Amino acid sequence: MRETKRSDFVALRPIFPLRALWLLKAGRRALKRGNRDAGVAMLRTATALDPGVLCAPWGLMPLLHAEGRDVVRLRMQARLQSWYRGPRSPVHAQISGLTHKRTMRPFIEALGLPLPRLLGQADSLSDLDWTALPERLVIKPVNAANSNGVIVAADGCDQMTGVAFGTDLKSYVSQLYEECFAKPPPVLVEEMLCDVGAVEDPGLVIPRDFKVFTVAGHAAYVRVHDRNAPDGRRSIASFARDGSRLPPSLKGWPEAANDTALPRGFDQLIAMAEYLSQKVPWLLRLDFYLTPQGPVFGEFTTYPNAGLDLTPFSRRTMLQMWEIWPD
Repeated sequence: MRETKRSDFVALRPIFPLRALWLLKAGRRALKRGNRDAGVAMLRTATALDPGVLCAPWGLMPLLHAEGRDVVRLRMQARLQSWYRGPRSPVHAQISGLTHKRTMRPFIEALGLPLPRLLGQADSLSDLDWTALPERLVIKPVNAANSNGVIVAADGCDQMTGVAFGTDLKSYVSQLYEECFAKPPPVLVEEMLCDVGAVEDPGLVIPRDFKVFTVAGHAAYVRVHDRNAPDGRRSIASFARDGSRLPPSLKGWPEAANDTALPRGFDQLIAMAEYLSQKVPWLLRLDFYLTPQGPVFGEFTTYPNAGLDLTPFSRRTMLQMWEIWPD
């Protein structure tokens, strides 16, 4: 079988927006008349023709509310229980295991998708060969949330926090991990990537996170996090699969300017995300970086934002995505 390469993801798959729009309207009418199965079937077909349908209102929310299934937080907690803590199916065990970065890397490599170059890994910080590490690097736990324990080291400073550590990175990391974790976790050390827009915007020292919300081989929307600010929240912007700007999707972040240019490689990123979503079709957030060489995969997220701080747009869209492919 031919090896998958980055160059294979040069264009998005064809879409048929006019046919999708007709089915979207027909699906809405069916739901309004109480024909749930027919309506959802039409909306699934519309999504296959144009994934942008996932971002449009379906008229599904009143039905979900009546069923007590309209609270994303509660559904995320149920997923956490069934995927991680309760008796698990083999498939759910495999998918939830991909949040562990040591398990994730060989899975992604086997699919031919690019990853940050691995510089080291260890079960304990003391086991790392600190003298062999470059000056610019990223240290991250093998499994954590909310960027806890992620260190972007460059020019003697942790770019995530603004704390200067000079030449003693080991002491800085050790102290930070003692504060962040009851038991310091195993870590990976990766190369520090360059953001595709860093030449035009030198403030992009920390590469932006491109968080793609996917289901059943479809990319619904992308949330772009720029962490290059003292509080780690410089700006955020949400884009549809076709690159058009969407309403805010997460509370608590300043919105980027409306004229924010779409970065080079965005289409390639969407194509990669949809290819990966075909392999893992559940509602997931797939995190990427965009570099001058193209997209680079970061991590799987099965529990995005724990279902909290969602705007009405993102709440509605995620619940509609769950109708396409339930847990």
